Amino acid sequence: MANGNQNWQAELRRGWWVEGKTGVDGQRVMRAELFDPLAKQIADAFGTGLSTSQLRNFYDELKGLDDRVRAYSDEAEREQAFWAVLPLVKKVKALANYAAQKSGSKVPGSFREFLDIGIDQVCDNHHELHAFVLLFEAVAGFARTKS
Repeated sequence: MANGNQNWQAELRRGWWVEGKTGVDGQRVMRAELFDPLAKQIADAFGTGLSTSQLRNFYDELKGLDDRVRAYSDEAEREQAFWAVLPLVKKVKALANYAAQKSGSKVPGSFREFLDIGIDQVCDNHHELHAFVLLFEAVAGFARTKS
């Protein structure tokens, strides 16, 4: 894994999965370094300008979409639900861009960039959405937000 905050973007673009590895359930295995140290590097890049409510609003939106998909126990139904919510997932990029451009906005460009890169990685299946939500949760845990 590359060092320094300037490289978190490239590391995030590498994707969610360990190449050639599957778990006992046959599913792909997430890269452990996404959660530490990458999540911390991403959170550090935000600085201290991001408010708790701003971070929570975006996290809650994506978590809610993931929950809608994961409410189905059948894999085929989850995939159908994923394709139904994917446009709403992609719309979050526009919402983040708008929030970052508002007059007096404290939404850092690095937060918008995190959402852009992460959401771009969500394109093929519900596992990718869930992986991004898990990473977002880790980033939120490391973030130094203001109240």
